[in-house]
Parts: sequence; C-alpha cells; structure tokens
Amino acid sequence: MDSLDAQCLLIDTVAGEIPPPSLWRHSRSGELSCAYASGEQTFTWSAGDVAEMASRWRTESDREVPEHAGPYLDAHRRFEEMLAQGGLELPDLVVHDFDRRELRAVWEDRKAVVVIDEIDGPAAVDGAPTAGRPLDD
Repeated sequence: MDSLDAQCLLIDTVAGEIPPPSLWRHSRSGELSCAYASGEQTFTWSAGDVAEMASRWRTESDREVPEHAGPYLDAHRRFEEMLAQGGLELPDLVVHDFDRRELRAVWEDRKAVVVIDEIDGPAAVDGAPTAGRPLDD
C-alpha cells in the first residue's frame, strides 16, 4: 500500500530533527494525512504525491522501517489481508494513532469506527503521552 510506504519515508525524513506526527490518516482514495495531536495543522498529500513518495521509499533499499511505526504498519497490513480474505470492503480511513497506541478503521457511510488493534510499546514517540484528538476535526 503506497500510503504505508509514504508514511515510512516521511517519518524517516524527519527522524532526529523533530518527533514524527502522532496521527496518520490513510484514505482509501490513496491520500495520506498527518497531524500532531497537540497542533492545529493537518498535512495532506494527494494520491499521486503519495505514490511518488512510496516509490522513493521502495527504491532506497538502505532504509529500514522506522521502529515505532513498524507495529502499526504490520497491524494495518494484517487488517487489510483479513478484509480481503473475507471479501469485505476496505474502510474509508485507517488511522494510526501513536499517542493512543491504536489503529482505527472508519467506514463513513456506515458511521462506524472500529479499533482494530492496540499497539504495544511507548505511548508516544518521545516517551511522553499527549492528549489525542481525532484527525478529522
């Protein structure tokens, strides 16, 4: 999935300079958005930009999946595989919430939000939990 690889590229790009965003929104349309829970801004990339970033990530073979993002990527992939095996529709959004340490799926037309997986590990990238807010606000 392009947005997962693009997320890795973005996290890797800011590594060591600033903490990565705590909320990541993977849209079925291919768009990717991210935000800091304590901030006001959301950053969004189009499906085309996401595909380009994903391609860059894949061609730079010396990069490894960022450690704190790995469990979210694994859970996201497992969830999509489970849906495919069951012949079920993909959600409109999958949210990786680093602060709450969970993965959520959102089906907008059904007004359903499901916590897919709780992620083990530190509550936040810098070790200090912050108050989370929905990325859609």
